[in-house]
Amino acid sequence: MIGTAARFNPATSIRTQGLRCALHVAGLFLSLLCVASAARAAGQLVIGGGALSDDSPAHSAFVAALAGDGPVVVIPAASESPAESGSYATTVLVAHGVAAERVRVFPVAEMDDSSTTGVDESRWSGNASVPALLDGLEHMSGVWFSGGDQTRIVRTLRTADGNDTPLLRLIRERHAAGAVVGGSSAGAAIMSESMICGGDGFRGLLEPPTTRYAETEAEDDGRLYLWKGLGFFGAGIVDQHFDHRARLGRLVRALGETGVRRGFGIDEDTALVVSGDARSAKVVGSGGVTVLDAEQARFDLGGKALASGLRLSLFPAGAGFDLQSLQPVAGAGEPVKGKGGSAFRPLAGGGMAFPNPRLEQLLAVELLDNSAADSVSRYSIDSRGRVLQFRFFETPQSRGYWRTAPDGDRFTATAVGFDALRSDQAKL
Repeated sequence: MIGTAARFNPATSIRTQGLRCALHVAGLFLSLLCVASAARAAGQLVIGGGALSDDSPAHSAFVAALAGDGPVVVIPAASESPAESGSYATTVLVAHGVAAERVRVFPVAEMDDSSTTGVDESRWSGNASVPALLDGLEHMSGVWFSGGDQTRIVRTLRTADGNDTPLLRLIRERHAAGAVVGGSSAGAAIMSESMICGGDGFRGLLEPPTTRYAETEAEDDGRLYLWKGLGFFGAGIVDQHFDHRARLGRLVRALGETGVRRGFGIDEDTALVVSGDARSAKVVGSGGVTVLDAEQARFDLGGKALASGLRLSLFPAGAGFDLQSLQPVAGAGEPVKGKGGSAFRPLAGGGMAFPNPRLEQLLAVELLDNSAADSVSRYSIDSRGRVLQFRFFETPQSRGYWRTAPDGDRFTATAVGFDALRSDQAKL
């Protein structure tokens, strides 16, 4: 009755509360299902370390991850020869099973290639904001960023005030809906929020970062140059061409300068394939992926102990690992037990006269499977007499795994201690 307080009935109240509770739990469960479903729907990332062979498993992984049968878009903006780069990427994708009519090279670039007389690619600089060019891409199933200069990608896909262009917004929307995003070299560098654009592994670690960028002609000469990437990969900073160009030092400096917790160095002809839920990754190709964990690290970038307390893990092609714990989940092989592989005192030094030049070999043969050593050092020296020491050592959490592969034994290492030290006089 209106205006009269309803009589309280304990039994009815209990039943009502129980029903409300059940509905609340059911609603919460459905919400969690929606969240989980959304997480599963996100597209994979295929982050290539550069110099991918035409038949690289990285391309196969990208094609396998395509979401649906929509267009596959190639972004050639990084290249000095955008039209040629787009044509090459199309050829590779078709060779890996993508129908030619599905591939669409998006005409976005900022410099002209004089050898392509029929087109002036510099006129493509504003195309990422032209709505008509986005027609038909609403259901794109994948996007591939070609190599070259990563800053060109960022400049052409962001507006002058730093906002996303319509093309970049669409790529983000499609990736969130399941489309795969991949790229190699420059197309890998743009994946992280903090982007490495230049610098070598020696001066890049010893000297403060530069505020001037010298384009790709000097990307491996001099001090570290950092810029803002596109941020598809949230787990850390990406560096590429890692093994061939000795970029461990500059990745250390990048972590110290930015405060980012982790760095991922991807070797040439190798890719890191990140799951749609961003919880795990696998390595494909011929090289490996080096991961630096700076959670407990201390940086004194102007002092002798440039970086100490880093933890280094290395995952070869064929290995999968958890992105949070950095522990292997597949393909690592058998654990090293008792360090019975060898027993010798490693040489302390560096250069072409020293064995095991690859990091994977050094960690396996000289440290984690060597019963006579709990640390190993490599030194580098320049013409000014400046010396860098990279010291690798076992921690209580360090683990090693061997796997026999058709192309030779592969070694996985996790939680190896790593310090980067400097000296003005070598004492080897």
